[in-house]
Amino acid sequence: FMKFHLNLKGLARRVAEAVKDNMAALSPRGGGGSAEDLVCHIGYRDLDELKQNIDSITDLDSSAGLESRGWSSMSPPKSTPLLTSSGWVRSNGEHPVCGYTSASLQMLVKTVFEDVDFDDVVSFWIDDGFRNRWDRCFVSSESISGVSARGGTSGSPSDVEVVRWVRKFPAFCGAREYIIARRSFLEAESDTVYVVTKAVDKCSIAPRIKRVKEYYSSWRIRRVPSEKCKGKFAVETMLLHYENLGFPHSIVRFALRTFFGWFIQGLESHGLREYVKTKNSKNLKGDVQRARKGQARKKRAMSISVVSNKLRSKAKKQWRLCAAVAAVVLLKKE
Repeated sequence: FMKFHLNLKGLARRVAEAVKDNMAALSPRGGGGSAEDLVCHIGYRDLDELKQNIDSITDLDSSAGLESRGWSSMSPPKSTPLLTSSGWVRSNGEHPVCGYTSASLQMLVKTVFEDVDFDDVVSFWIDDGFRNRWDRCFVSSESISGVSARGGTSGSPSDVEVVRWVRKFPAFCGAREYIIARRSFLEAESDTVYVVTKAVDKCSIAPRIKRVKEYYSSWRIRRVPSEKCKGKFAVETMLLHYENLGFPHSIVRFALRTFFGWFIQGLESHGLREYVKTKNSKNLKGDVQRARKGQARKKRAMSISVVSNKLRSKAKKQWRLCAAVAAVVLLKKE
């Protein structure tokens, strides 16, 4: 028993060391952090930073309030019956995010969706399988580890998902590869979802094409009173995006303007509404399939019942025949 116990302890220690080494290879900031840093690519410090950057912006309609934080308008606000959007840019060098110190530009995008379910918006933004149908910059995605899931209790995080993205840009820039970690946080009291996405710096996976090492794209989703339908609620998404492609500000600004145009156009034409239609179609198809299976089960049950009744009827007839034969034999003996 002692020998077995020692072997078990040794095996547990080796497994723990192997897990630690593997997680260190994917740690966003170096390989020698605390146990929490090694296990969690994204933690509550990242959530607090996102809140500090987004929740403090309460005067988006005030140009003075935005300028005091370094934001300048990227394009005039756009409004349709079902979508309202605005975009701003500022220098990351003056307001660094996620520890990145380059002077590249950050982009802040506010979108408000009308007449849509909150959960559909939450799942839409993290559905990589649907993203290439509306995001013209998106080429492909590949899951590396983890499971994307929304947290279940107040402040609770989902599992960390690590994915490989390939994205394309205007003609001046070739396709780029990203290894990113993503995590969702649900605050049930305010029914607000925060999603933090950032690059994984230390990664054992060799790049297939040029890899972007500085990437941060995080957002907040919440219900807000609708400005177009009084008494109803809309769903607001506030997105803070930064990535360092290594280009001068003028080119980056042009790229962001182009990206923003593609982004909003994609949201309107092939984005959230098509996603909801596809999802509802799949649910309807699933309901039809379940109904057909239910009907098939009922038919099988009915056929079994009919066969069973026939067998019982046949058995009764045979029993009655046997009883009659036995009665005749008894009468003859008497």
